[in-house]
Amino acid sequence: MQGVRYDCINPEADGTRDGREQWLLNTQVALLLGEKDCQLSRYTAWARVPVTPVAKRAIWRLESDRYALTTPALFELGEQLPDYYKGQDPRRMSYRMLESLRADAWERFAAMDMFFVKASDFLYIIPTIQHLRNVKLTMAYCELPENDMQCIRWVPYQKWRHDPDADGLHGFAPGNKHYINGELASEDKPSFREARATPFPRQRIPRRGFVAVAPDDPSYDKHSKDHGLNGSIVDGESPLLANGGHSSPMSVSSRTATAPMNGVESQSPTFNTNATGVATPDGSGNQLVSPSSEAGPAQARPLVNGHHSPPIGTE
Repeated sequence: MQGVRYDCINPEADGTRDGREQWLLNTQVALLLGEKDCQLSRYTAWARVPVTPVAKRAIWRLESDRYALTTPALFELGEQLPDYYKGQDPRRMSYRMLESLRADAWERFAAMDMFFVKASDFLYIIPTIQHLRNVKLTMAYCELPENDMQCIRWVPYQKWRHDPDADGLHGFAPGNKHYINGELASEDKPSFREARATPFPRQRIPRRGFVAVAPDDPSYDKHSKDHGLNGSIVDGESPLLANGGHSSPMSVSSRTATAPMNGVESQSPTFNTNATGVATPDGSGNQLVSPSSEAGPAQARPLVNGHHSPPIGTE
C-alpha cells in the first residue's frame, strides 16, 4: 500500500497532525477488500478526497507497470485476461509492444474516478474481513507533488523533515509500517550498528581456477598441497615474514617441501638476524640490497638463479 501524506493532498493541512496522516487510493483498498466496486459504495461513512490530475500523473510514474501489467510479477495475472497481450508471450514482448500496452492502460487510468480514503478507516475494519485476519499488511510512506511545477521538476518536497519526530530518523525518510489485524506491529526505522573489531571468520579452501575443489574430489589433496593448505583451514593466515609481510601460500609450500628432486633433497634456507634485526637468508648477517640503495660503489643484485647481474655502469 502507498500511504500518501494528507498535506500533499490538501496543502492547507500543512504543519498539522491531520496533515501527517496517511491516505490510501481507492483502487488499492478495493483490491485488498476483494471488492469489484472501486467506488467502495458499501463504505459511505469513509472520508474521501478526489485525486487531482497532478497526483494521478505522479502515481502513474511510480506504478505504471503495475496498472499496465507489464511487470514480470504480474504477467500471470495479465495472461488470465482475454487477449490482453495480443497472443504474444509477455516474457518475450518487444519494447514497442510494452509501450503500446502502457499507452492503452494510461488512457483507462486517466479516465478512472479515483479518490483517497483514510488509512485509519481501512485499518479499522480489517478484523472484520476474514481473508485479511492475521495477515501482515505493509504501508509505504509516500509524498506527491502539489502542483504542475513540482510534477515537472520532480523534486522531492520532503515534508517529513518538519515533523516532530524527524530527529529520530537520522536524516532518512520514514520507512514502511507493518500492520496485523489493523494494529501497528512494527515500523522500519534507521538504527546504529557497531562495526566488528575483527574480520569475519573465513575458510580457506583449494580452488581450481575460480572454482572451489570439493573435499571428495580426487584432486583435493593435490590442490591443497599446491595452495599450501592442509585440508580446510578456518580463519587461516599465511605465516608472517620478518619484515611483517605475508608470504603467499605457494611460497610456504615451496619452502616446506622436502621431496627429493633429481635425487637431491632440497633444503629450506636458514634465516639469520643481523645487527639491525632484519632476517637474511645467508649466514653473513648482510642485508641484500639493490644497487642504488646504499652509498658508495654499486653492489651486485642477487638474482633468483644465483647469478649476479653486473653493477650499473660497468658494462
